[in-house]
Amino acid sequence: AASSLTVPFKLVELDAWKRYTMEEKRSWLASYVHFLQRYRWLVLAFWLGCFALGLAFGPKLLTSTSLSLAPPPGSKAETALDELDRQFPSITQHSPLIVLLERHDETTSILGDDTKDFATNFTSYLLTNWTKYFQNKTSVQGYYQLLNISTSLAPLAQDFICNSDSCRGSQTLMLLDVYFPSNTRVDNNIRNFLQDLRHTMKSMVKFHFNRTTSADLTGTLAFAVDITAGTEHDLLIMDGIAFPIALSMLAYMLKSFRLLIIPVVNMIVAILISFMFVYPIALHMDVISFTPSLMMSAAIAMNIDYNLFMLSRYREELLQGKDTPTAVVNMLRTAGHTISVSGSTLALCFFGLCFFPVSLLRSPGLGAGIAIIMVLIVNLVLTPTLLLFGPKFFERAIGKGWCSRVEQDEQETTSLLVNDPEASKASSSDSVRVTAKEKQSWWYRLAVSVTQPRTAILLTVLVTALAAPCGYRAVNFKKNSGILDATPRNSPATKTYNRMSKSFGPGRLFPYDVLVVPPSGQAALSLETFDFTYSLVFDHLVPINKDVTYTGMAWQPPNKPINKTLFQEILFCINILKCNVSAKPECALPCAGQATYISPNGTAMYAEARLQFDPFGPAGFNYLRDARNAAAAFAANSSGYKVYFASGGSITLDVEDVVYDLFPTAVGITTVVVIILVGWAFWSIAIPLRAVYSIALTLALVYACAIWVFQVGLLDGLHFEGLHGVGAMSWITPVLSFSVLVGLQLDYEVFLLSRIVEVRKSGAGDVESIVTGLTKTGGIITAAGLVMATAFIGLLFSSEPILNQLSFFLVLAVLIDTFLVRTMVVPAMMSLIGSFNWYPAKHPAVA
Repeated sequence: AASSLTVPFKLVELDAWKRYTMEEKRSWLASYVHFLQRYRWLVLAFWLGCFALGLAFGPKLLTSTSLSLAPPPGSKAETALDELDRQFPSITQHSPLIVLLERHDETTSILGDDTKDFATNFTSYLLTNWTKYFQNKTSVQGYYQLLNISTSLAPLAQDFICNSDSCRGSQTLMLLDVYFPSNTRVDNNIRNFLQDLRHTMKSMVKFHFNRTTSADLTGTLAFAVDITAGTEHDLLIMDGIAFPIALSMLAYMLKSFRLLIIPVVNMIVAILISFMFVYPIALHMDVISFTPSLMMSAAIAMNIDYNLFMLSRYREELLQGKDTPTAVVNMLRTAGHTISVSGSTLALCFFGLCFFPVSLLRSPGLGAGIAIIMVLIVNLVLTPTLLLFGPKFFERAIGKGWCSRVEQDEQETTSLLVNDPEASKASSSDSVRVTAKEKQSWWYRLAVSVTQPRTAILLTVLVTALAAPCGYRAVNFKKNSGILDATPRNSPATKTYNRMSKSFGPGRLFPYDVLVVPPSGQAALSLETFDFTYSLVFDHLVPINKDVTYTGMAWQPPNKPINKTLFQEILFCINILKCNVSAKPECALPCAGQATYISPNGTAMYAEARLQFDPFGPAGFNYLRDARNAAAAFAANSSGYKVYFASGGSITLDVEDVVYDLFPTAVGITTVVVIILVGWAFWSIAIPLRAVYSIALTLALVYACAIWVFQVGLLDGLHFEGLHGVGAMSWITPVLSFSVLVGLQLDYEVFLLSRIVEVRKSGAGDVESIVTGLTKTGGIITAAGLVMATAFIGLLFSSEPILNQLSFFLVLAVLIDTFLVRTMVVPAMMSLIGSFNWYPAKHPAVA
């Protein structure tokens, strides 16, 4: 037996090509394998070059992602942002950072000489060492900074001290207005700046205060830097936990450590090259921060999945006595066709996210789609090349032991088949017939059971009855749009933001900019504009919600309106005294207001609306909708005034509304694409319609379970942060996961159907084909599901809530689909449909 195994090794060279028949030589697959075998050195050199380029440029993607969110074209948020940028360009060119300085002993005031010295020295350090980001003294604002300008600014300075019951004067803020134009990206310069900022801040705190005082930083830029660190942590989890476990499961299925080399090589090459391709895209468009994590999870999962399909078929061909070129041809003809249909469909589903006009969905869809395409190409090109390059090494995958193992009877059979072409030909029928050994398996018994008419009807009805109410529940869920969904929950910026929000309100970092543009020819700093703005805020906006603080020219300090007499004094300070504070110190306050709230050309003014509740939550969005409607109605009754609401949660609200308006259309388009692709692949009408129905069953079950976990808090008793209920789901997750789930389910659908159709074409009956197909692929499908779930479960340990939710969707969907729907419901439904499964395709008569 051992000596007979040497025979195929001699057939691996080009002589094997001469043994093909004329029909086989005309086969493009045989020609393709011949090409790979003949030019294997060049092919490997090409992939080695791609690997080197990927290694050089791929990792740069991790530092090129963005947290910014562009408004939808033509939306109210885009119009408001454009007008704000035109009237107040300095606002859109700066990104605020907030320093939270607090004494942990709440009975001690934060005010004192130590705080004053810290504020003075810290401000001096920033203006001296980081002039690139802080252009003038007003770039750093705080209690003592304002008092240093003039004691008349005390009312404004008091706004930087927390006087609520939660802090009792023990906290103060410093607002750092960092110069950061909208077209600038968070690069290494920003990271170095924030790292130095945090280090210097803590060093100065240690020098000026005792251990009861701390200073921490939060803001959009701080979030972005912490997200990058969180992404790197997520990738380490997947590399260190998910991937080794998935590989171990793959090794068990292949029963060979030799074959395991191929998926490892494929995974590294595919991930680096896909990162390399997305990197230049990230330089020209916003690629959202969690895109690399999603790309890596998708690449790991599908790479192992496809390698399982390909290499298990390769090993099966070797066991039937085929030489390596023939085994590779058959592998590509069967498993290669399967992963081509699956990968193309999955990539299209990911690319379908580009249908939404927002980078938050476009970039992960584009990135994951590119990753799937690269995984597919690598498996169709590099995998056969490696098998042909080292045939002796990989053919020993059917030898003894885990460097490769096979049962003794299989080994002896293989030895005989290699020397007996007729026996080899007869053995090839094993791929389309259930062997005696397979009839003893659990999968055969399951296949026979679920295809019994009564069982099939009962199973189909029960699962449908379970999924129907779940589907109804799934379309009624609460959405959360907070920025903390995309930020690491334990990052310094997140923790600081939570503490600051408790004392100063969440809207302090994300205020709404209420922009008022008077009629053409009318100055913003006029009595008429003052009257309009005053009435707009206090007669129309304040009644909407009392927990909103307004600051602007018509009210200083916050929420304390001034009368017309005081406004005349403001005009006197600005127009007559030209803000000569030395002549009248009281002019410092109105002149500071002019510099902040009046546009440089004097044609517009704005006010800040600071919400004491989350601007990105349901209450924040309700406020914005009501405020927009109230302002539009009031402006319509005024002559020529225009009111805009920019910043805050305006972009997120409009993005969410646009996405969910388009979501039903996206679902319809995806359904049509699935029907066309699956119908074309199997030349059937019933198969794609039944596939859509089975996919809908899984989606209904998964979405309902996600609501119970993240909205209701069903698993809070586990005390696991990744499954902790938050009262709502991130609005991104259901949309993002839809395309992914459809593609993943089609992956297993195509694999199962390919074997069933292969058996049916051999002359087997309808039910026999279903039973044989499930018997031969059921174990592989469930193993692939476990591998896929293992690869995606790494995201459940991520510190970003949105990735936790996405992981839950993917893992649960894969498990339900591979253990229930695809291996039980689908065979049951197909057995009920019978011969109509294949219409209009023509198959041989039952032998």
